[in-house]
Amino acid sequence: MTLGLAALTLAAAVLRFWSLRFGLPQPLTRPDEEAITTVAAQIVLRSPNPRFFDYPTLFMYLVAFVEKLWPGSAAAVVNDDTLPILISRSIAATFGTLSVPLLFVSARRLFSLRTAFVAAALFAVAFLHVRDSHFGVTDVPMTFMVLAAFCAIVSLPMDRGQWWNVAIAAVLCGLAASTKYNAVLIAAALGVAMVQAKAARWLYPIAGVALVAGFLAATPYAVITREKFVADLIGLQSHLASGHATDEGLGWTHHLAFSLRYGVGLLFLIAALAGAAWLAAVDRRRACLVLAFPLLYYAVLGSGRTVFMRHMTPLVPFAALLAAVAIDAIVSRLQRALPDVRGLAFALTVALTVVVGYDSASRSIALDRLLARRDSRAIAAEFVKDRYFPRRTTTYQSGDFYGRVQLWPEGIYPETPLDRQPQLVIVQSSRLVAYSRQPAGLRETLAGSYRLLLRVDVEKPTGPEPVFDQQDGFFVPVAGFERYERPGPAIEIYERVAP
Repeated sequence: MTLGLAALTLAAAVLRFWSLRFGLPQPLTRPDEEAITTVAAQIVLRSPNPRFFDYPTLFMYLVAFVEKLWPGSAAAVVNDDTLPILISRSIAATFGTLSVPLLFVSARRLFSLRTAFVAAALFAVAFLHVRDSHFGVTDVPMTFMVLAAFCAIVSLPMDRGQWWNVAIAAVLCGLAASTKYNAVLIAAALGVAMVQAKAARWLYPIAGVALVAGFLAATPYAVITREKFVADLIGLQSHLASGHATDEGLGWTHHLAFSLRYGVGLLFLIAALAGAAWLAAVDRRRACLVLAFPLLYYAVLGSGRTVFMRHMTPLVPFAALLAAVAIDAIVSRLQRALPDVRGLAFALTVALTVVVGYDSASRSIALDRLLARRDSRAIAAEFVKDRYFPRRTTTYQSGDFYGRVQLWPEGIYPETPLDRQPQLVIVQSSRLVAYSRQPAGLRETLAGSYRLLLRVDVEKPTGPEPVFDQQDGFFVPVAGFERYERPGPAIEIYERVAP
């Protein structure tokens, strides 16, 4: 058992740490990483007050703690072009890797050893969790903390004489919420466990106090600067409800048809839904415990129009667990029907796990291979630096901030409006419609006064149609990798040839 779990954890680590340097030295190839590193730098250099509550602060404090321990001066570490991003990504990848054995322990506590192994294997290769484990943001650390709380909930007795178990589980729920606010919904599973254990009434206030204490232990400035905290929460809620970039509809439909469909794969998702239905039919007690968080989380996150695919990352381990329940149910039934066939259970378990997990595993590997290639923006930035540095060159770039070429050092390439005829025009184009819009008349201006110096293509002319999360400014597909040659938008660089 130990060797098998170690092998699955190692496979998970390979998939999550492979290509962790993607995009660098371009610092903005993954949206929101700069928010984490900026706040962590503020904590390291100034004070523990983050002055920012779009996210709670546990992950940012952890990034700041590692930066303080890093060899060299704190100022040199946080002002390095790439090191803070690599630190935050490495922490996220570590949390992502350790989530696999954590799910195994939880699954083993609830179900059979076979179910635990299948759940861990599916989770190890699940595309959305592999992808997001590369990002130095809060989604994967939040998922780890949700699993840690869930593991405590299903492992520790919650009866009258075990008040400290309730407190431990509630503190972990609070720490999960202090990684990302919506993780507080894991407390629903704690409530179910306490009701099922017939916990005494006086244990519920203990759970509430412990939950709040866990949250404030890692986000203390939610109280100290509560006006800023409340204002940021109100703004965050408004953003989640109103939408982002493009209108993809309500999350209740979009997350099922897109986020989870491509996040784990179609057969994986079908198996998870089948596992949930089977569990609800044959064991309502365990079904309530397992489904409390994912159903409530989906209901809450699905109510708005901001529907980033990464919002479903915390549901991936539960999808893996439920798919494993479905596989175990099929294997157990056939094993009872054919008791004399030796090795049937093992062979069938492996075969079903491979079939269910193949799509996720193949796209996870394809993602890592793509991320290992040089980003189009890094190629363009190096070209501009080699050709124009240290001359002061005026530039104009089309499209959204996250798709642009980051030119260094700052100040050498001042941005100039297109109508003032800058010396360089850098045009981005991609399948992310909202992020790569080009102004009217751009092509006419280029045809009359500019010549093409460089074009960096990212797609091959043929291949399967790639699929993107249109709300997320991450220029890498979630399916159709065969058509892509490198991450990033297509880049064209034009030089002015006439005054």
